[in-house]
Amino acid sequence: MAVKTESLKAALNAFGRSGKQAKQNINSIVQLVGSVSGPATKSLGDVLERSAATLEELNTLSDSVKAETNVIRENLQSIESQLSHLEKLWPSIDRAVEFVAQKKQQLSELERLCTSVERQLAERLSTRSGKYDRAEVSRIEKGSPAVLEADPDRMSGDVSDSEAPVEISSKMVPDIPLLHDPEPELSLFEQLQERKREQEESRQDRAQAKKRRRIKKVDAGQFIVKAKKAEFKVLTLNEGLKKSLEPTVNFREQLLRARTDGKREKDFLDSSFQYRMPLPCVRNGYKT
Repeated sequence: MAVKTESLKAALNAFGRSGKQAKQNINSIVQLVGSVSGPATKSLGDVLERSAATLEELNTLSDSVKAETNVIRENLQSIESQLSHLEKLWPSIDRAVEFVAQKKQQLSELERLCTSVERQLAERLSTRSGKYDRAEVSRIEKGSPAVLEADPDRMSGDVSDSEAPVEISSKMVPDIPLLHDPEPELSLFEQLQERKREQEESRQDRAQAKKRRRIKKVDAGQFIVKAKKAEFKVLTLNEGLKKSLEPTVNFREQLLRARTDGKREKDFLDSSFQYRMPLPCVRNGYKT
């Protein structure tokens, strides 16, 4: 019986020693896993922070792109409305041009008619002897045919002198002198072309002056354009658009500064001073 108890005690002691060894092995494994998982979790945190900063930058970039697309869409809509308004105005402009051309043609016809009437009156006055006094002749030559309309019997002579012989002069009567040389008459097509050319030149001059007034340069590649009831910003492709797409806030730099808070610079300076070796000084050929 005593032998059995001793063997049982020996077995229990051996089991206890094996349990202690197993416990020590487990503790060493736990320490090893902890030492390995520490740097891994630290690097994982850095990766997560960088990914978060990148996502924030992408969100800001997408917001800026959406805003620029909205501005471009509004500009296109305003341009389309202006073009439609101009298309509606073209028929009225054409009608006005035709009306002006017709009136100009009628005016030229009236001028030719007046000149022919004046010449006929001058010829008839030269063939008459003493039917008009000098004042009436000067009035008729100035272009006032009111005397002839008031007394048409004078052209045919009085009733008592109707059978008298008519004196005819063989002298050539000069034309009525004009104040300026008459311009060559243009055809209707040429008049329309000249009118359109003048209108186009005046329209271009007004457009250039208006463009100089409504466009203002703000920065390199950035302009402010003022329309009738709107004001919008225009960016060039080379300078303005690339500059506007750059993020205004550097989230990555802010996160790194908040996380380190100057510790990395301090550790780097301490390590550099710690491991710096004194340089040998050479004086007069001897090292000191």
